[in-house]
Amino acid sequence: MIPVKSSSDLLNLSLPELKDHYRGRRAFVIGNGPSINRTNLRILKDEITIGMNRFYLKFPEMGYHTTFLCCVNELVLDQFGDEIAEQPSYKLLNASAASNLQARPGLQFMASNASAGFTRDLSAHVWHPGATVTYCALQLAFHLGVEEVILLGVDHSFSHSGRAHRAERASGGDVNHFDPNYFGKGVVWQYPDLLDSEINYATAREVFRIHGRTIKDATVGGKLSVFERISGYAANPEDDVPTVASDRDGQPALVDNENMDRKGRLYAKFLNNSSQRLVKAVGATAALAGLALLGWMALEAPAIMIAVLGTLLMLGGLCLCLSSLVADWVSAWARKRRLKDGQLFLNALSMIR
Repeated sequence: MIPVKSSSDLLNLSLPELKDHYRGRRAFVIGNGPSINRTNLRILKDEITIGMNRFYLKFPEMGYHTTFLCCVNELVLDQFGDEIAEQPSYKLLNASAASNLQARPGLQFMASNASAGFTRDLSAHVWHPGATVTYCALQLAFHLGVEEVILLGVDHSFSHSGRAHRAERASGGDVNHFDPNYFGKGVVWQYPDLLDSEINYATAREVFRIHGRTIKDATVGGKLSVFERISGYAANPEDDVPTVASDRDGQPALVDNENMDRKGRLYAKFLNNSSQRLVKAVGATAALAGLALLGWMALEAPAIMIAVLGTLLMLGGLCLCLSSLVADWVSAWARKRRLKDGQLFLNALSMIR
C-alpha cells in the first residue's frame, strides 16, 4: 500500500508524478470552520488529508500534519505565506506568492484559470479557483486519483459576514473559524461568496459522479446541502447526526437568487471596504474644498490661480466619487457573469449520465 503520510519521498514528487498516485483511495478535505473543534481529528492520522489556508494552526494539537495543504487567497498568502511555506505538508499555493517565497521540496505554485471549469489534471500547474479554496482541494483530490472524498469542517455558515469578496480588517477574535487567532485582530480577510461556492461545489460533485467517484460531507452540524451527508467523525457522539437536507435537495441556489449581495471579485481587486470609504471621503473633501474656494473667489475676487485650483479640486473629487460608483457597477456585473457561466457549466455537466 502506498504510504499516506507526507515524507521526503512524497515532497520530492512533481505534480505530474502525483497524478493518480492514490488511485482508488479515500481522502479527507478538511475545512477551517468552528465545527473542527467538535470533530475527532485523531482518527485521521493515517489517512490522506488535505488542509487549507491556516489549518496548520491545528497541527500541534493534532500531533500530526495534513498530507497536503492548499492556499489560493492572495490576502492570506500576503500575510501568512512564509508560515504556510514552512509547513511540512506538500503545498499547492497561488502563483502570486512565487516571487516572495523561496523554492523548496513539496512547494508547488498554481496559476488560476478564472473561467468556469474543473481541472482534473493539475500537471500543468493550473486550477480553477472557484470561490473557495475547498474547490481547489477537490481538484487536487481528483488529480491524486482519490475515489471517495469526505469533507470535514466545511461549515458553510458565517457568524460575521457581509458583501462577497469585500476585504475587511478584523477588529477582534475570529468567530468564523476554529481558532480566534485564525483571522485575528488586525488581519485583513475577505467575506465569502456562499452562492458562488455552492455552484462550484455542485460542479465538483457532478465531475466526480461522471467519473464514478463520490464526495460526501461529514461536517459536524454543517449547513452545506450539496453533497450526501454522513456521520461518524464527531468528537461527541451526541453531535454525530447528519444535517437534514434542505428543500433544494442538494442543488445550488439559482443565479437570480442574489439576496445576499451583488458585488463581485473585482470589488476586492479595486476597491475593498476600507479603500472605498477612503476614496469617498477624500473625494467629498476635495469637492467641498473646491466649492469653498470658488465661493471665496466670488466674494473676494481673488487671483485666477485660486479659481483654477478650486475647479480642479472639485472636478477631481467628483471623478473619485464617480470611480467608486463605476467600480461597484463593474464588480456587480462581473459577479453576475461569473455566476451565470458557472451555472451554465454545471447544467451541462448535470446532463451527462
